[in-house]
Amino acid sequence: DYKLYSFENSLSICFNYKDFDPEDLCTKLYESNSLMVGFGNFQNKKFVRLVVVNCENSYDNLMQFFTILEEFAKQNKDLLKKI
Repeated sequence: DYKLYSFENSLSICFNYKDFDPEDLCTKLYESNSLMVGFGNFQNKKFVRLVVVNCENSYDNLMQFFTILEEFAKQNKDLLKKI
């Protein structure tokens, strides 16, 4: 369900989830107080950009992020724009 755009050893994970518009997904996650995550553009492609430079992040923290994102998308799939 994910399309990865980042490269190995990057400080951020750049990806798209299913076919949801990354800007719309990030905005709606923020507006619902679910997650604060950004989006980016590179070579005419938009993607979710999760910066993971915090050394306090654990595996469980990252898994929780993706669990929240997936559950939010599942519950709001009819409200999210597609790309």
